[in-house]
Amino acid sequence: MPTYLYRHTLADARRWGEMDLYRESLQANIDCRHAIEEQIRENHDGLHMKTDVSALCREYGIDRVGWVLAATVQEADWDGRYRSNNREWANGIHIEDTRRTDYRISSHPELVNGFINQYRSFLQSLDLHDRTACTEETSYAGKVLILRADVLTDRYKQGDYQYFYAVSGFGCEPDKLGTKVFGEFLKDAEETCFSRSDFLGVADESQLPEWARERTAEIRNRLNNGPAEAEDASMGQTM
Repeated sequence: MPTYLYRHTLADARRWGEMDLYRESLQANIDCRHAIEEQIRENHDGLHMKTDVSALCREYGIDRVGWVLAATVQEADWDGRYRSNNREWANGIHIEDTRRTDYRISSHPELVNGFINQYRSFLQSLDLHDRTACTEETSYAGKVLILRADVLTDRYKQGDYQYFYAVSGFGCEPDKLGTKVFGEFLKDAEETCFSRSDFLGVADESQLPEWARERTAEIRNRLNNGPAEAEDASMGQTM
């Protein structure tokens, strides 16, 4: 299993007593950087590059590969050789780590551009959803939500597992102090809870695949018919 990706700063790690997590993640970032550089070096023939992005993602984790690539572009905000679409993608990943220069990829920017393109194509093959799948609604209760892809482990990092039906919790409303959102996954009916910040927003139900619409109707029918009222109440007591 890939090493846990620590997304917070060195200062945060010191404050929260998580230095071991930080160090392990930093070393994994550095190792991932070297692996990407090796892939680029060994698979570029001067005209074309065909690297095995999926293999790197299995070894280091999908999010870590993206993290290292994004950090590389962000560290070179002065370098116009990085394509505008790749820069926009990289800037969409929030990285505060002051040690990110340690895992900045040293390969030529044009080759890094090519690797980023292949990585983004790999992500597209997973059918992951972004904010274009959401509406402007801010109240979550009784709605299908879209989980952020980075919340999911690699095993479940697919678009179908981003669908989550919100049942209750103070996090369902943006003006409440609580953040918990209770509900269930559409894909396998697993009941759990997340923080409000773990979601991209409310799904545009017109974009849902047919199976997801059917599951949503089943859940709403079950809740409206009464048996889940006690279940809902018990969830509320845990908040």
